[in-house]
Amino acid sequence: MGRTEATLKNFIWSIVSTVVSLLLNFVARTILVKTLGNQYVGVNGLFSNILGFLSLAELGIGTAIGFNLYKPLAENDTKKIQAYINFYRKAYRIIAAVVCLVGLALIPFLPVIVKGGEGIEHLTVIYLIFIFNSVSSYLITYKSTIVSADQKNYKITNINTVVNFITIFFQILVLLFLKNFIIYLLVYAVICLIRNIYVNNYYTIKHYPYLKEKNDERLTKEEKKTIFTKISALMYHKIGEVVIYQTDSIIISSMINVTTFGFVSNYLMVINVIRNLINLFFSSIPASYGNLIATGNKENLLKTFKRFNFIGFWASSFSCTSLYFLLTPFVRIWLGDKHVIPDEIVLILVVNFYMTVMRIAPHIVRAAAGAYEQDKFSPIIEAVINLVVSIALTYKIGLLGVYIGTFVSAFVPSIWRPIVAYKYVLHERVVSYFKDYAVYTFITILNSAIVYFITRYITFGNKYLYFAFLVMLCVSIPNIIIVLIFYRTDEFKFLIGFIRSTLKKYILRGKKNG
Repeated sequence: MGRTEATLKNFIWSIVSTVVSLLLNFVARTILVKTLGNQYVGVNGLFSNILGFLSLAELGIGTAIGFNLYKPLAENDTKKIQAYINFYRKAYRIIAAVVCLVGLALIPFLPVIVKGGEGIEHLTVIYLIFIFNSVSSYLITYKSTIVSADQKNYKITNINTVVNFITIFFQILVLLFLKNFIIYLLVYAVICLIRNIYVNNYYTIKHYPYLKEKNDERLTKEEKKTIFTKISALMYHKIGEVVIYQTDSIIISSMINVTTFGFVSNYLMVINVIRNLINLFFSSIPASYGNLIATGNKENLLKTFKRFNFIGFWASSFSCTSLYFLLTPFVRIWLGDKHVIPDEIVLILVVNFYMTVMRIAPHIVRAAAGAYEQDKFSPIIEAVINLVVSIALTYKIGLLGVYIGTFVSAFVPSIWRPIVAYKYVLHERVVSYFKDYAVYTFITILNSAIVYFITRYITFGNKYLYFAFLVMLCVSIPNIIIVLIFYRTDEFKFLIGFIRSTLKKYILRGKKNG
C-alpha cells in the first residue's frame, strides 16, 4: 500500500470513527445530564483536563520517537526499531511516575479546584480513577506508536470504534439502572485497560513479532541527542498547547463553579467534533508539502499554501456561521432551555474556533519544514497572556472573561505563525497573507450578517421547524456566497478538482471490487 493510499484510508476510517463516536457520546452525554446533572458533566470534563495538563510531563517524546521510527521502518531495521521502543518504554515509565505523583499531590486541593462540587459524592475516588486511566495508558500503550509511524493507524481506529461502542453501551446501562457515576467511570477504566493490553501485547506483537523478542537494544548517544534536540524544540509548543487548551475548565471550576463548566462543555463537545473533522481533512491531503519544500519550487510552495489557506477559510467560515446560529437551538431541543448559555459566550467560543481553524495552513507549512525553533517562544507567550487575561477578567466579568483571555492570546500565533511560514519557508512578504485573512474574515462576517437579518424577519413558533429553517440557511447562504465570489480562482478550482478525483478513485475502486 502506497503512502497516499494509506493516508486516505486513515482519513476515511478516522471520519467513520469520529461520526460513530459523536453519535455514541451524544447519547451518553444526554443520559448523563438527565440522570446525574451538569455537575457530573463538569467534573468529568474538569478531571480530564487536569490529567491533560499533567501530560506536560510527556514533553513531545511520543512525537519525537514516532518521527525517528520512519527510517528504520522503511529499511526494516528491526534492531533499531527495538532500540527506539525500549527507549520509549523507559521514558513512559518515568512519565507515568511523574503524572502519578503530581496527580496525587493535587488531591488536598480538590475542594478548591472543584468549586460548587459539594453535592458530588466520593470526589477523591472519582479523581483517582482518572489518574489510574492516565498512568496505565502510559505504562501499557508504548508499543502501539509503531502502528502510527507505519501509517496503519486505521487498524487501531477500527478497534477504538468497536471499543467505544461497547464502553458507551455499558455506561448507558449503568446510568439508566444504577445512576452511579463511579461505576460509570469504572466501566470505561476496565474496558480501556483491556483494550490497551490487547493492542500493546497482542495486536501490535502479531503484526510486528520482533517486538516480542527479548533484547537489550539501545540507542547510540547521537540518536538520543537527536531525540532530545527534537524534544527541546517541541517542549515549548507542548507547554503552550496544554496551558491554552486544558486550563479554561480549571479556571471556570475553581473561580465560578463546576456546574457552569458542565453547561459550556455541552457546547464545546459539538465545537470540538467539527474542529477534529476539519483537522482530519487537512491531515489527509495527499500532496506532501515536505516534498515540495525539498524541490525548492518557490512558485508551487506559495500556490499550494494559498490552496490550503482557502480550504481552511471555507471550512471555518461555513462552520462558524452554522455553529453560532445552530448551537443554542440545538441545545434547547437536545437538553432543554435551562442548559442554554448566553449568546455572548457562544459568540466568543465561535470566534476562538475561527481563529484556530484559520491557523491550520501556516501550521502545515511550519510543521512540514520543521520550523519549530523559529517560533518556539510564541506558545509560551500565548499561554501566559491566556492565563493572566483570563484570570483577571474572570474576577471582573465572570465566564465571558475566561474566553476573552483565549481570544486575546490567540493573536500571538495568528500573527507570528504566518510570519514564520512566509519568512523561513515561503520566502515571500507576509502582507499578502494578512490581506487574504482580512478578506476572508469580512466574508465570514457577511455570511453571518445575512443569516442574522433573515432570522430577524422570519420566525417560527415551532422550535423544530425553526431549527430546520436555520439549518437550511446556514448550509446554503455561506456556501453560495463563497462560490459566487471565488469560483474563478485557482484555489476554488483546486478544491473542486481534489474532491472529484478522490470520489472518482473510490467509486471506481468500489465498482472494481464489486
